[in-house]
Amino acid sequence: MIRINRWLTTLGLLAALLAGGYSPAAAELEEKRLPAALDDEFDDLREVLDPSGPDDFTPEQIENILQFLRSPREENTLYHGGKWRGAPSAFFRFDLATDLERLLQYGFNPGIPPSALLPSSVRVADWTRVNGQEQPLPRLWEELPELNRPIVVRGVEFNENTPDVSTGAYHAYHLERALVLFRYQGSPVFLSLSRQQGKSSVGKKGAILGQDSQWDYLYSDEPGLTIGGLGWASSYLYESFSAVIFYQPDPDQPLLRGAIIKWLRAGWLGFNMVNSGHIHSGLIRFVEGLRSILEDPQLPPPQQLIEGYRDIRQLPEPVLRERVKSYVARVKKEHSGDPALDREPFSRLIQGDNYANVMTRRELQGVLDLELMKCALGRKCAEEILSSAPAPRAAARRTPAKGESP
Repeated sequence: MIRINRWLTTLGLLAALLAGGYSPAAAELEEKRLPAALDDEFDDLREVLDPSGPDDFTPEQIENILQFLRSPREENTLYHGGKWRGAPSAFFRFDLATDLERLLQYGFNPGIPPSALLPSSVRVADWTRVNGQEQPLPRLWEELPELNRPIVVRGVEFNENTPDVSTGAYHAYHLERALVLFRYQGSPVFLSLSRQQGKSSVGKKGAILGQDSQWDYLYSDEPGLTIGGLGWASSYLYESFSAVIFYQPDPDQPLLRGAIIKWLRAGWLGFNMVNSGHIHSGLIRFVEGLRSILEDPQLPPPQQLIEGYRDIRQLPEPVLRERVKSYVARVKKEHSGDPALDREPFSRLIQGDNYANVMTRRELQGVLDLELMKCALGRKCAEEILSSAPAPRAAARRTPAKGESP
């Protein structure tokens, strides 16, 4: 009986910790089901992800979704779309003070890694297939001036996320991806769709140093959760589907209306441990990372970032490792009082060359990619390790993110 009670207690702890953490504010929101008229349209969006699916997408296929996006928001409400294949869901609406061209130029540019706009959600990401081939993403923003028919891009993306706020675990997985660009009632609309391919890798121990908004992370190769008492737990992401929708009401005004809905099933031993509140908290983290970059007045022109990322990819692997050692030296100094640095496996990893020596080339590049963006925005970064970090724009001094030291 004691063993059963301990197991049930562990289930409860994991339920409160997995899938993006859990914000106390979410518990105060009234959960409400999205209108049933949207269900079939979300099914249609899943079909768009099918590589052999039809290319004749029409805006009318998701007209109810678009109309709901334009309707007044209800405060203190957590919308969800019910369950899909046993996965719970959450829906979140937001505004961004930018335009669609800027979003596409930075977030879906063949010369800028997909992780660039999602510093608090994605560690590394790479499109491995685009329209069935090994080729770069098309330059979708160039289609905006004469967008007279829907454009559909399909592919596969490798993705590894950042450490979970509560558990410290991070996972790697492949996503079926689809991007759709079209006009609806005169307004440009962009869809970013993803569906997980199979089960993720086992969750491994990561750490957030300082505030999450500082984007300083450590990763280990040790399976389990970072949180004390649950280090042994083998977590997985079993199933996910998400749809992110952006539309620009006025083509001449820098305002994007956005919405994201996500279904997620995750946990351990095949049990789902997440609910709509957990997913909702993860969506907020996703959007705030996006906002912190796109709305920053110091964000350099895309070409400057492209040149910086290109330089990183041309570095020999020994040079990458040396520069990551400098990153470790920076975070050790800046976060010297962080308890994570005193715990295994991180206390061991940050000694000597251990951290850089266990990383793959993709992971080494990911560290420098994130440092590049920090430097570009005038944030604390290991500036000396970047051969050509884009200088931040001097038009305005950036206000430190919440919880970040000035």
